[in-house]
Amino acid sequence: MTGDKTVEKFVKRMSIKWKAGNVQAADLLSVSALVFLFVLFSLTTGGNFLKESNLRALMIQSCLYIVAACGVLFVMSHGNLELSVGGIIGIATAAGCIMSRMGGIVLSFIACVCAAVILSSIIALCHIIFKVPAFIAGIALMFSSGGIVSFLLNSFPKTADPSLDLLNHFWFLIGLTVLVYFACGFVFHYTKVGKYNRAIGSNQGAAYHGGISLGKYKYLAYLMYGICCGVCAFLIVVRTGSFSIETGASYETEVLLMLIIGGMPMSGGSAVKMRTPFIGAMIYMILRNGLTLWGVSVEVINMIRVAIFFAIAAITYDRSNTKFVL
Repeated sequence: MTGDKTVEKFVKRMSIKWKAGNVQAADLLSVSALVFLFVLFSLTTGGNFLKESNLRALMIQSCLYIVAACGVLFVMSHGNLELSVGGIIGIATAAGCIMSRMGGIVLSFIACVCAAVILSSIIALCHIIFKVPAFIAGIALMFSSGGIVSFLLNSFPKTADPSLDLLNHFWFLIGLTVLVYFACGFVFHYTKVGKYNRAIGSNQGAAYHGGISLGKYKYLAYLMYGICCGVCAFLIVVRTGSFSIETGASYETEVLLMLIIGGMPMSGGSAVKMRTPFIGAMIYMILRNGLTLWGVSVEVINMIRVAIFFAIAAITYDRSNTKFVL
């Protein structure tokens, strides 16, 4: 069984194994939560939530997480848990700021993407060639990134070239996010990169015997992950015009939380859908924004978000086969 047609048939067989009732229930839960929160805060914040300035800020903040979450989706689709998001974004942002002073906007973008792709490739090769669990390599990068960024702060100016401020506009940030989102959606749902990674997440052994090159398609997933992290880093450079030791901090936990809230199966597989990053990020950011407008403290907000995370995880957990379902 090595032909493309045979593999395509295998992927389709893996897709129909998911229970339709659970899929529909999880979809309904995520969308209902998004609509409920939007209506709730619209009615209870004295109109502050619906102000144009607040909605613009909410959408801009969501853009960064949506782009990063799109990349994590590719890695999690084949069953790996990725915890290096913040570290990669922090280093890539530093690279973008430093190189912008040498070559402006274009070189800054190239530096962000190249740095992120190199780092994601290192994690992929450690996992694929040396058989190191991906989350272990990711944790190592997460902890080492602080030292790397600190060194760069002490060696180079922390501010980006002023020319990048020309891009710091609402429609550029939204437009680039939409472009990345739909490009990732096409790759994820209509190419072998997405289809085969979902098949690997459904059953790695069966995918291997079905003729799928595990190492090749896992690496391509990490390549997409690196590109998305690089674009996210570039958006941060455009927005802030600088980097610090805190750049990218907590992204790994926040992106994971968004994906779970959006209905992401922790084990990956055929149930993974591209809408998850968008729905999850919007629920997360609307909740945080609305609670802030209510005057709720940061500590309480964190407790509420964790409680919602556990509630959704418990509801969407398929206890019959010990997998999260979308």
